[in-house]
Amino acid sequence: MRNSDGGWDASLRLDFARQGARTVLVTNEHRGPARVQRPFYPEGPEPVHTYLLHPPGGYVGGDRQTLSVRCGEGASALLTTPAATKYYRSSGPSVRQEAIMTLAAGARLEWLPMEAILFDRARVASTLRVELTADASFVGWDIVCMGRPASVEPFEDGVFDQRFSVWRDGLPLWVDHALFEGGGTVLGKNFGLGGRSVCATLICTKMGGFDAAPLRALCVASPEPLSFTENDEILVMRYLGDSADRARQTLVGAWRIMRRLCFSLAACEPRVWHT
Repeated sequence: MRNSDGGWDASLRLDFARQGARTVLVTNEHRGPARVQRPFYPEGPEPVHTYLLHPPGGYVGGDRQTLSVRCGEGASALLTTPAATKYYRSSGPSVRQEAIMTLAAGARLEWLPMEAILFDRARVASTLRVELTADASFVGWDIVCMGRPASVEPFEDGVFDQRFSVWRDGLPLWVDHALFEGGGTVLGKNFGLGGRSVCATLICTKMGGFDAAPLRALCVASPEPLSFTENDEILVMRYLGDSADRARQTLVGAWRIMRRLCFSLAACEPRVWHT
């Protein structure tokens, strides 16, 4: 459905519920160009792996999309995308996206999308809010590529306005607002991205003890800037570099560690990452 800005309106609602030993997708409602592929169970009854699809392959100015994900009590789900999300140039209106993820007590959600690529002159406003109840847990990342260096197309004009927050029982655990303007000083100066074109953030809520020594070793071994901060509730890892592939490989390595330490699970990478 076209909106007043000439873009597509799209919405997707996914509800996951625990049924016996298995987590199932009980609600799958969509409008416009937003779909999910059939859920997979490569790890047994849970978590359920679900791939989010955007049939047009990219977003243009004026597109609007909302995503609502709910995990019921004790449910466990992993969400990813089969390809990079592309934001094309716009001469006027912005792409607007909002994702709200709500987890009931004992639920677990892994949010592991492929990278987002900002074409020069793209204009994007993106919001991701994670709401946790009681002992629900979340691990998720965000990988953003400013421009397309391989095509000699830097991000010289445009805007990327990103808000990413995690809350527990109505109280903030982590709130981040990043505003990147194409060609702006934040992209080039050391207090911002330092001239690098790829930035990434990984979030992991912590329930109980957490030995961060393996993550420190990962940071020391990284050839590109990689660091993390933590408190009793949450761990935040940051990456800077010039390659989406290296960013993803780095975060996958951290995710493997966090999955083992936080959830006592071996890593099971979604098959779509290798197709």
